[in-house]
Amino acid sequence: MNAWHGKQITAARALAGLTIIELANAAGVTERTIRRIEAAETITVSERMTHGAISLTTWEKVVGGLLDHGVELLHAAGSHGGGVRWVRP
Repeated sequence: MNAWHGKQITAARALAGLTIIELANAAGVTERTIRRIEAAETITVSERMTHGAISLTTWEKVVGGLLDHGVELLHAAGSHGGGVRWVRP
C-alpha cells in the first residue's frame, strides 16, 4: 500500500487549474470522491478494498486525470515531504 496526503491532491488540482468538478470529470469519478480524497489526512491506496482505503483503480483514475492536465504527484523522500510538479508547460 502507498500513502499520500489529501493536500497533495488539492495542490495538484490548483496547479492544473481545475475545480473539483472538473477533476472529477477528467478522472471519471464523482465529485464526492474528490472531496473525500482531498479531505483525507492520509490517503491509503490498496489493490484490495479495505476500510478507509481508496481502491487502486480509483486512485489511478485521479492521478491520470491530473497527469492529463500536466501535473504529477511526488512521493515523500528522505527529508522532503511529498509534493506536486508540472510535467509539461
